[in-house]
Amino acid sequence: MFDQAVIRHASSLACLTPGSASTRRTYSADIAEQEWQRLSAKFSEQLNGLDHVVQMAEVNGRIFHRLRVVGLEDLAEASAFCETFVARNTACLPVVMR
Repeated sequence: MFDQAVIRHASSLACLTPGSASTRRTYSADIAEQEWQRLSAKFSEQLNGLDHVVQMAEVNGRIFHRLRVVGLEDLAEASAFCETFVARNTACLPVVMR
């Protein structure tokens, strides 16, 4: 959600389209960025042309940092994108950002 703080991003927020994929929830923005680097190497073809944001969120009083892949057009594209991650044993949840 846009009301949550976007604390780090790789480029301008203009890349935020309705579809995104949530790939990891961590306790640290630095760990989320490290995960982006790892995923970029493992899924270079799938992530080509896409970007990411790290969003801070509070859940039950605890702060988490969500790594999201952005630049997907809609929920259908995010779902198809996530299928490639799940097929390779990597967590991925399609998300529509509002």
